[in-house]
Amino acid sequence: MDAHPDRERDTMMLARCLMLAAGCAMLAACAQPGIAAQSAIVATSAASAMPLQAPAQPEATPLPPTLPAPAEKVATTVAPATAAPATATVPTPTNQPNTPRSLATQFPQPFDEVEIVEHFLAGDPLPPGAGGLSTNYRYGMTWDGRLAPHHGSDYTSALGQTVIAVGEGTVFYGGPDLGPFFGIKPDFYGNVVVIKLDVLWNETDVYALYGHLDTVLVKTGAVVSAGEVLGTVGDTGVAYGPHLHFEIRIGDDPTIYTRVRNPELWLRPPPYHGVLAGRVVNAAGYLVPGQRVYYECASSRKRHVDTYWDIYTPSDRVLLENFVAGNILAGECVVTTEWAGARIEKRTLIEKGKLSFVVLTLPD
Repeated sequence: MDAHPDRERDTMMLARCLMLAAGCAMLAACAQPGIAAQSAIVATSAASAMPLQAPAQPEATPLPPTLPAPAEKVATTVAPATAAPATATVPTPTNQPNTPRSLATQFPQPFDEVEIVEHFLAGDPLPPGAGGLSTNYRYGMTWDGRLAPHHGSDYTSALGQTVIAVGEGTVFYGGPDLGPFFGIKPDFYGNVVVIKLDVLWNETDVYALYGHLDTVLVKTGAVVSAGEVLGTVGDTGVAYGPHLHFEIRIGDDPTIYTRVRNPELWLRPPPYHGVLAGRVVNAAGYLVPGQRVYYECASSRKRHVDTYWDIYTPSDRVLLENFVAGNILAGECVVTTEWAGARIEKRTLIEKGKLSFVVLTLPD
């Protein structure tokens, strides 16, 4: 039922009067604080009797849009560019275990027919008594699978020990291994000296490389004599401590990493010593990589050498060997290897100043 209009009008007028009275009371309270509470109570009671319109609610302020969380930064390591020779893809030295790769060279029967060709064209790269050849990491070996196949010979020696020219020649390059560079990437050999020897082999240039030097004491283009000081032993570049890394390279471009040959076939053995080289082949006549060969000679303990592990440590083009052990005192040697429980043995005579060659054929 709707309210009567006159009664509603009277009620509104009464409410207005009460509100006016409350306002007067509040003005009076400024002069008489003691009556403020009572007047306020009356005004509030009267106003509560009148239905009032609720004040308008303020418009909600929109929140800023939710942005996606910033992506977490991930540290990125950019490997330096590795330049490799255009003629071949080469393996990178690594501490990961290596697996020997089969070699494609196949020899016709009989496997024991070998043309022995010697080319002892150079002397030692260190003065007498200044260091010795490291037999754990010979050319083509991997130090029991821990390192990449070795492209040269390492000589243990003290930091700062002088290194000398292995023969007469001209310094092709002496300085940092940066440009040109001779390894699989810049600064691989650190400070390096490369000599173009005066001798040729089958009308092919022969180079001697000295790596990881501490100092270089010759300049590019200098003419050097056998035994002349070239620099000092160091550990620059990719090296695990002071030593001399020595290589023989052949061809017209010594910067090509794969133009290497086994240095022990090129360095003259000491007096009363000779060099042992050979092949290990399977029953089909293929070279067997990574095979351990033992040799026990007249006046030395039993030692070993491993066959070359892959095609990037190439054989001599005439000998086609896959292992070499130098500096063996002249006398009889027993050379053995083991395969599938079988022992394969050959006996050979090491002659002073000469190269001896054996072939070990593995059974089926």
